[in-house]
Amino acid sequence: MSDIASPILAVMDNEAHAFICFCGIMKRLEGNFRPDGQLMSVKFQHLKLLLQYSDPEFYSYLVSREPMTCSSVTAVAPGAQARVCI
Repeated sequence: MSDIASPILAVMDNEAHAFICFCGIMKRLEGNFRPDGQLMSVKFQHLKLLLQYSDPEFYSYLVSREPMTCSSVTAVAPGAQARVCI
């Protein structure tokens, strides 16, 4: 999360205003940090489709190297499951 806060602090003079901005951004991004990883799976699927459309040659290369292999693993939260694609 420091990679989100650092640029805000760098461009804003008032730390209180920077904190309010940071809180707003984190509220907007909170789905990215859920233990089940469901929203991140959707975002990776969108990235896959975007790459497939924008650079089919590179996408074909990645597919030939089999990076789309997925497996189910236990996430940090007890009982939560997340799909991890490598």
